[in-house]
Amino acid sequence: METERTRGTLLGLACGDAPDELVEALRVVSSASARTHLQTTGYVVHTLQTVLHDAVTADSAEEAIVTAVNRGGDTDTVGAVTGAVAGARFGHDSLPDQATAGERAAQREELIERLACTGGRKS
Repeated sequence: METERTRGTLLGLACGDAPDELVEALRVVSSASARTHLQTTGYVVHTLQTVLHDAVTADSAEEAIVTAVNRGGDTDTVGAVTGAVAGARFGHDSLPDQATAGERAAQREELIERLACTGGRKS
């Protein structure tokens, strides 16, 4: 199964030169009972565990983000980091429109500001 191989790879990569704390944090992600042991407190280790589990086991970026946010807890942190990891895994274009709306709004604001500064002239 692709997911099992991916989880094993995460732990295998970390076991090389990684600190023991990182290896132990990733061990939770690779365990069969991870789904029931993940926490969403906003603590960086808990966030990392939840994000990696959801991004690695999902079939799409949207599934990863929805699963992570639906866990409750510190949903804005877990959702944002899951979106970043899922976007890296599945590609930016795979992110749901709601996840990139803020990015598009910021780009619009920047364009409006540039146009206002140049009087609409190309710089």
